[in-house]
Amino acid sequence: MFLQPVHRRMTNSQDNRVMWKKITLTRLLVFLCLAILLSAVAGCRFKPSPTSLPAPVQPAPAEQEKQIWVGGVERSYLVHFPTGWNTRPAGSLLPLVIVLHGGGGNAQNAARMSGMSLKADQEGFLVVYPNGSGRLDELLLTWNSGNCCGYALDQKVDDVAFLRVLIEQLKRDYPVDPARVYLTGMSNGGMMAYRAGCELAGMVAAIAPVAGALNVPCKPDRPVAVVAFHGTADQHVLYEGGTPVVKADSHDRVDQPVSAAIDFWVKNNGCDPQPQKEQQGNILRTSYTGCTNQADVTLFSIIGGGHAWPGGNPWVGAQDQPTMELSATNEMWKFFSAHPQVSMGAGKASTPAALANPPSPAVTPKSGAVFRDIPYCRGGKELLHLDAYYPAQVGSAPLKAALFIHGGGWTSGNKGGGGQTPEALALLARGYLVFSIDYRLAPEAKFPAQIEDAKCAVRHLRANARLYQLDPDRIGVWGSSAGGHLVALLGTADASAGLEGSGGYPGVPSRVQAVVDLFGPADLPLYGPRFLSTGVNVFGARSLDDPVLKIASPVTYASRDDPPFLILQGDQDVTVPPEQSQALYNRLKAAGGEVTLVMVKNAGHGFTPVGGQIDPSRFDLAKMTADFFDRWLK
Repeated sequence: MFLQPVHRRMTNSQDNRVMWKKITLTRLLVFLCLAILLSAVAGCRFKPSPTSLPAPVQPAPAEQEKQIWVGGVERSYLVHFPTGWNTRPAGSLLPLVIVLHGGGGNAQNAARMSGMSLKADQEGFLVVYPNGSGRLDELLLTWNSGNCCGYALDQKVDDVAFLRVLIEQLKRDYPVDPARVYLTGMSNGGMMAYRAGCELAGMVAAIAPVAGALNVPCKPDRPVAVVAFHGTADQHVLYEGGTPVVKADSHDRVDQPVSAAIDFWVKNNGCDPQPQKEQQGNILRTSYTGCTNQADVTLFSIIGGGHAWPGGNPWVGAQDQPTMELSATNEMWKFFSAHPQVSMGAGKASTPAALANPPSPAVTPKSGAVFRDIPYCRGGKELLHLDAYYPAQVGSAPLKAALFIHGGGWTSGNKGGGGQTPEALALLARGYLVFSIDYRLAPEAKFPAQIEDAKCAVRHLRANARLYQLDPDRIGVWGSSAGGHLVALLGTADASAGLEGSGGYPGVPSRVQAVVDLFGPADLPLYGPRFLSTGVNVFGARSLDDPVLKIASPVTYASRDDPPFLILQGDQDVTVPPEQSQALYNRLKAAGGEVTLVMVKNAGHGFTPVGGQIDPSRFDLAKMTADFFDRWLK
């Protein structure tokens, strides 16, 4: 608990303390009742899938309670330091996320409700929980967001000035990246987040209001990226705007609708006015892209959701329970990490010349750590993400890296299980740093988008080798099916093939040092007529003679200079027939390359047993992969 009053004047602090000790029991009961009512204003909790949702937050040891004087008033805040923050490489900077509690809450409530400290430990950013203002030290604290709420509004507290001074102080005290300062808040804190976006646009890269309303005149001096979360059945801050049905503040208030806030930021940021909409269950995501300075705007509408922090921990006394279909904490960090502050005049994200490298990965190399959804490159208008898995023991030496590319016929699949494949487990056990990537999928993104993304991923790893603590000269790749095709292209097609793309890190080599191809297509015209449908949907080929199929075939580029290849192929595979792997082996062998082909007996596609147990076993194939990397990534 804080030892100092939250909002204390220098001249009469002692008199105030005496005065408030004389508050009658009746008056205290009134305040306690009001606290219960205001608890609904402060927020609830959300949770997506069990694998991606923050666990209930326990008090974190790496925290400090701090005070700062602003305009003659002492203000307080709680700082949470991510695990290993002070052992980062010299000169590396931390993203900063500021979380504002709801009306009637405090810093510790905001930490518990959002679970942001756990996310900070996972992703390596600094998180700060400021306290609002109130008469009762840490009770019934509020923000002056313009037309709400409580003591802060009554006393005309300048909370914009507080946040401005706080950010500047944090930059002086800690290695904060000034281009990656983000602000979020719940309810009254969400309203304050909107106001900060309006009045602190030069200091804040993105805001993430939860159950808030934009109720102040807004004239930001630059675009600010926005991701907002709001329940359509919220009775405290109505989704459609108006006077709250559940009133927890003594002031009469009319809130603007959520649509008014989103429309304002879309126009202010110069976004494409036609949104992209995607609904899964009760979660509707509305995204506006093509914005000036890449300041995208996204709204998560929780259908039937109340006044709550999606996926967070509910506050004691709160009536609205949070949805478990979405984690606001996870989604806003994914959004934040993809939206650093871009220098003015950088143009729209849809302009190729404007596409800068994604932000440096916010990782802290440590034993057994897993970092998810790290932006690695840009694919068209979207950021692409990867997951990083560190081995159980991480010392001071650079790590060998192994990159996995999933299959799915170039039209489906994701990076999610990349760290749990038999090969990944075998490699992690031997001390490898394992990565798994998402890439653009057909038919929305036709070839060469997929290989451009894969090559950009390698460039990203090499360009950020120091931050990941990896050896840029020891990068191996493996992939299955369509992923096998892509790793084979990584191994054979050099920069002269024209498949590098423009997703980021121009000039950084995309070559790898070892390739393990699990039943990947290698000579596309060899498929014959059965391939025409895939050829059209994925490659835009008009016939088997279309030049794009030759361009997309790894056999086209086989040369003596290619890295060593290990090809693993099921002899009963009818999806990717054995002659595909045999063709790649023959071409590499003829070119003088180092290549080994293993035909797995009784194995169909994905090494599914056909007519008996597969030989070698799945365990042996994973060991074979690890042995191969050990040999060539010395």
